[in-house]
Amino acid sequence: MKTLFSILLVLCSTAAYYLIGYQIERSDLYLLFFSVGLSFGSYFYFLRQPISIGVILISGLLFRLIFTFSTPSLSQDFYRFIWDGTLFLRGISPYTYVPEELIYLEHYHNLKPLYEAMGPSSARNFSNYPMLNQWLFALGSLSEYPAFVYRLLIVLADLAVFWLLHQLILSFTHKRWALTAYFLNPLVIVEGTHNLHFEPVMLAFLLAFLYALKRKRQWLAAAFFSASVFTKLLPLLIGPLLLRLLNPKSLTIFGLGFLVLSVLFIVPFSGPLWAQNWGSSVGLWFSNFEFNSALYRLFKEVGLLLGAQDYQLIKVYGYLHAFGIVLLAGYFSIRSTNLNQFIRYSEWLLLAYLLSSPTIHPWYLITLVGLASLRKSMFVLLWSATVFLSYSAYAQSPVELPLWITAAEYLPLVAIAYFTSRSFSRSSLLSR
Repeated sequence: MKTLFSILLVLCSTAAYYLIGYQIERSDLYLLFFSVGLSFGSYFYFLRQPISIGVILISGLLFRLIFTFSTPSLSQDFYRFIWDGTLFLRGISPYTYVPEELIYLEHYHNLKPLYEAMGPSSARNFSNYPMLNQWLFALGSLSEYPAFVYRLLIVLADLAVFWLLHQLILSFTHKRWALTAYFLNPLVIVEGTHNLHFEPVMLAFLLAFLYALKRKRQWLAAAFFSASVFTKLLPLLIGPLLLRLLNPKSLTIFGLGFLVLSVLFIVPFSGPLWAQNWGSSVGLWFSNFEFNSALYRLFKEVGLLLGAQDYQLIKVYGYLHAFGIVLLAGYFSIRSTNLNQFIRYSEWLLLAYLLSSPTIHPWYLITLVGLASLRKSMFVLLWSATVFLSYSAYAQSPVELPLWITAAEYLPLVAIAYFTSRSFSRSSLLSR
């Protein structure tokens, strides 16, 4: 009976992913939430079942194959990926010009569909994607079907994550749970394979870095960490946690390796004002943009009541946020003296960063889902489900979540954090 029910849930998930991939636009909120709810309902059931590793792999691949011919329906970002890749293939750094500076020049008229599809925010800003990501964009742009190439790269990265989780975790029970937690997670599947966000590629490099650390291969660890950072910048946050984890000799080897590879990644894109342009684009996420934040939203609502303006609040909060994360990273770096502690504090630091960030898009959580799989963190897995409520913002004008939807996303997290802490307290008392 359980087997039949599991097969039924796989079929339901398959139907849900088909709807998301081929029938749903971002504005179709009810159908989107129904499909997401159905896939997550199945997912949380599978987490509680002793599924074989082979079934996890086959089911996860099946769900990803559903999106083979889909066009991302919940995000416009992949149009900018193709634009950046096309520029790079033409010998132009994506950090040199904003799209709206080029689109009216004669040689760029054929890129107008990309320009119109990427949206005004992307069109008037420099690329904020790091250098290794740009190489991957260019690889896709070599093809007549760049979205297919991007999707293939992301699925291969997910397979690498699957293998690395299998290698990093010793307990068979935990291993099976972790593979289910990541490889069957609907957020990972939808935002990675369907919407073509490259977080799974970054996560694959990050887990390879952890595996190299475990094997005490410092040069290899530096190479994978550098690749992770230059795919997405997020892993830079956990760099300070290596200060006590590695002895002075290993830290020197790691630092030199990271520095050399960073230079190699940067040189092909360097040119006049490239660092200033790229830095200004990255900085917008801390000083100008806001989306789906809990802590910043509270800060903003209080600030507005006190008579402050939006643009003042986001800038002040940006400085406070950066200062707080630096302090927390410093504190965790003192406590991180072995690999298990490093992984634990890395998850906590990234979790603190994202919970307090002024901008939180759903795909930002993919990295956390990977680390949560290593540590059996249900808090992150629940957030990977509730974060889809943020798509409600696109039904609003201007694009902003109503407070009650923000509460609906974050209050379940508060509840699970409370009950988890109580359970931990009780188990601690019982173990004395």
